[in-house]
Amino acid sequence: MQKWASHAFPDCIQAGIPVPSENRSWSRADRASRPRSIPNGYSQDMFGKMINMPFKLLGGVARVVQANEAKKWTGLAERDASAALDNEGMDISVPDDFDPGSIVLPASEALLLRDTGCILDTAPNATIHGALHIPMKDIGIGIAEVPADVRVAVVAERPEDGHRIVRFLRHRGLDDTWVVDGGLAAWRAVDHPTHQE
Repeated sequence: MQKWASHAFPDCIQAGIPVPSENRSWSRADRASRPRSIPNGYSQDMFGKMINMPFKLLGGVARVVQANEAKKWTGLAERDASAALDNEGMDISVPDDFDPGSIVLPASEALLLRDTGCILDTAPNATIHGALHIPMKDIGIGIAEVPADVRVAVVAERPEDGHRIVRFLRHRGLDDTWVVDGGLAAWRAVDHPTHQE
């Protein structure tokens, strides 16, 4: 008998139960001499429990793994929800050495673009009646909506945000974009029909 059989089937050898021959399969003689009943010292219950033990163990392990995966996915969903609330949008920074030239347009001149050009409202909520509204956090994604064939006046809540947006748009090839000097406050001073949508 092979040495591996004594390690693989020690209880069977001790009980006198034939084990596979050296080619690791049951020979005809082994199959014929194999007892049809459960060996002495083992009850029907014990034998059934031993057979089912690996399945019960695997079932328990599977439940633990499923519980851990559920916790992980719940944590990821919470993280994604909080990130969506804190979303600053796409990065619209441009290289420091980029020179956009003069980018400031007085609010009174920008008001004339309502008929001949485009007013780009970048406030989180639409505040300028008839303007193209793209919030600042979405400007990187919404750049395709900005018309390239007309002059564009960018109105931002804070003037420094307007400068960042115009630098970004000019860096991307929209050269006729201008920031309204003074931002939304200056626009409201010259244009009275502003509203919250």
